[in-house]
Amino acid sequence: MLRGGAGRIIFTPYFLSANILIILFLTIKYWSASNYEFQLLNKVHILEIELKSCKTTLVNSEAEFKHKLENLQTCQTDFQALQNQFDKLTEDFKLKSLDYDRLRKKDDNNKSSLDELSRKCVEDLEECRVFEDKCNQSLKSNEETLHEAKSALEDCSSFAKTVSKENQTETEMFKQTINELNAELLQYKGHAKGSINNMDKQHMPDGELPDIDPEAVIVKSKPVNVSTGMTFHRDENGLPLPILPHGDPNAPRPGPRFSVVNPPPIPKDDINNASIPKDNVNITNSSTERALQKLDQLKEPPKQEGIVANLNGKNNTEIDNGSSNNIKPKNLDAREAESIDYDGEDQDPNGAIDDHEKESAKIEVNPKDPVIK
Repeated sequence: MLRGGAGRIIFTPYFLSANILIILFLTIKYWSASNYEFQLLNKVHILEIELKSCKTTLVNSEAEFKHKLENLQTCQTDFQALQNQFDKLTEDFKLKSLDYDRLRKKDDNNKSSLDELSRKCVEDLEECRVFEDKCNQSLKSNEETLHEAKSALEDCSSFAKTVSKENQTETEMFKQTINELNAELLQYKGHAKGSINNMDKQHMPDGELPDIDPEAVIVKSKPVNVSTGMTFHRDENGLPLPILPHGDPNAPRPGPRFSVVNPPPIPKDDINNASIPKDNVNITNSSTERALQKLDQLKEPPKQEGIVANLNGKNNTEIDNGSSNNIKPKNLDAREAESIDYDGEDQDPNGAIDDHEKESAKIEVNPKDPVIK
């Protein structure tokens, strides 16, 4: 404890203890305030960091929000398009449903008509089977008639072959007789020609002329460049001009009766008549009779009375072959003397049978004549 001395003390112990207590109190307060400040600074720092992160998240959120808005707009447009498509599909569905109902009704009608057609087809099939049986029967009968006609045709062909052989022998005989007549005629012609050359001009027969002296005839040759006969007019290019008819050349002209380029069409009747049907072979009785008559005529040899020659007062030489028109004049050359005309239908100048005689001797078949059974 302090004691008071001689002098007076300035700082009393109470004052000092009070100051010490105040300083301690202030120190404690400062420590607590600084600690609290430090905590506040830490919180502020943390809040600043959080504020920065919130700012970045806010920016990202705004960008994402804009993107979402754009997606929303596209979704709305897509939704509108889908809505329109849905409306269109609903309309199409209604139309298809109506078509389905119509087709179902039509199908029901078609089923009924199909049943009727199937029943009718079955009936037609039965009728066709009956008709087929009838056709088979008629075909069998036609085959029998065809077989009979073929047998008759074979008989006729064998008869025609025998007749052709007989005709060949007869033609050979005719050729032999003609050769003999030609030899006799040549012998006679030699005598007649010698007698004619020895005659005078006054006593020559009618139609005869004396021989010409070759030395008395003068032959003048024409220039080579001069053309004879018809000459063609030519155009500027040297091509021959066509021969124009009388009158207007542009006038219509009648067409040709026969044309190789455009032949006339053959009527169907002629085509049908030209071919023999398989199911019907007709042999004409008239054609066979006509062929037999012709063969009988060929069997009879023609009359040959020989050669009658008279040089005294007659001017012609007569060759009698069963005809009165075969008269030849005397003034024949060697080639004309060798050729003799015969009026018989069965001979030609060489003694051969004509082609039309051979064809007439064949059996003619006409589909319009009745069938020989």
